[in-house]
Amino acid sequence: MITVSDLPGLAKHLEARDPHDLGKGDVDLENVQNFALASTAEARAGSSNTKYMTPLLTKYAIEELTSEEGLANHLKASNPHNISKSTIGLDKVQNYTMSNAVEARAGTRNDVYMTPQRVKEAFEALVDTDALDNHLKASNPHSITKTTVGLSDVQNYAVASTSEAQAGTRTDRYMTPQRVKDAIGALVDTDKIDNHLKASNPHGITKTTVKLSNVQDYPMATQNDATNGTRTDRYMSPKRVVQAVEKYINSNKEPAEKPWTLLRSGTESGSFFSSVDLRGKEVCFISSDVSNIDEIAVVKGFIPLVSGFSNDLQCYFANGYSDIEYRYSDRRISTNGDLGNRQVWYREASENAYPPMGTIKA
Repeated sequence: MITVSDLPGLAKHLEARDPHDLGKGDVDLENVQNFALASTAEARAGSSNTKYMTPLLTKYAIEELTSEEGLANHLKASNPHNISKSTIGLDKVQNYTMSNAVEARAGTRNDVYMTPQRVKEAFEALVDTDALDNHLKASNPHSITKTTVGLSDVQNYAVASTSEAQAGTRTDRYMTPQRVKDAIGALVDTDKIDNHLKASNPHGITKTTVKLSNVQDYPMATQNDATNGTRTDRYMSPKRVVQAVEKYINSNKEPAEKPWTLLRSGTESGSFFSSVDLRGKEVCFISSDVSNIDEIAVVKGFIPLVSGFSNDLQCYFANGYSDIEYRYSDRRISTNGDLGNRQVWYREASENAYPPMGTIKA
C-alpha cells in the first residue's frame, strides 16, 4: 500500500496552510469582514461596529437596552435618536409660531403662520366687504364686451329649431350639425343628387370649358412612332424625344471608312483572274507609280451584285481611256487595251457608296 510518506510532494502539499493561494472571493465570501465575535461587555454596551454578534450576545444586548433603567434613560433623553426636520421630510418648514388676531389684522409680520380663523380676521379688517358684495352682485362690473373677448363679429343668435332649419328662411339663427341634417333631408332631392353623382359628365364639361380647346386627344408615341418620325397624331414624352434624336444622329453619321485590300500588285501585264468574287465590292485601279491611293484613281467604280442573269454577263467601268471589264463567269478582269502595271484594290462597299459607274452588257 502506498502511504503519504511515499509521496513527499503530496505530503508537503497537505502540510501547507494554503497551497492554492485562495482568497475569500474564491469561496464567494468577498463581502464578509474578518471580524471577531463581540464579548458580552461589548454586546451589552452596543458600542463596537467591528465585531459580530451571536444569538446569545444579541439576547444580552436586548436585556441591557430594555431594562427598566436603560428604558428610563432613553425616555428621558430629549432626542435619543437625533431626529431632525430633514429626517422627517420637513427641511423647508420654518419654525414659526402662529399669529395672533392683532398680527393677522395688521398684516405686517412675515415670520408667523396663519390659521383659517386668522385669515378671516385679516379679510374682515383689510377688505371693504360692502364694495366686494356690490361688485359680486353687479351683472358686468368690469364692462366686458364681446370685443373684449375677441368675438366682435359674432352675432347673438339663438340656435335654429327643426322647423326653422327645414324652412330655410331665417337669417338670424345658428345651425348645428343636427339642424343641417334636418335641412338637407327637407330641401334636397336625394334622387337627383344620386343621379347627378352617377352621371359621367353631369355638368357637360368640355375641353373648351377647361381652356384646352386646342389640345388634341392624341395618345403618347411608342418608341417606333418616335424613331420613325412619321406620325402626326401622337404626343412625345422626354424619353421618346431622346430616342428620336439618337436615331436621327446615328442614321446621319458618316460611314466608317472600309479598309482597302490589294488584289493585284501590278507587276504583271494583261488580264488576270481575280481570286475574289468582286460582285458587290468597291474596286479601284491605280497606276503603279502612284504612291497615295487617294491622289489619283485611273478607275474607281462599284461593281453591283446582279442576280438572275447568266454567268457571261460583264460589268464595264468607263475610265476615259478604256473600259475595264469584270466577267462574272470566271472572275476575269481585263481592259480593251492592256492592264499594264496598274494595281487593283478592292474593299467592301460602304453603306452610302456612290452609284455604280458603268453599265452591264451581255
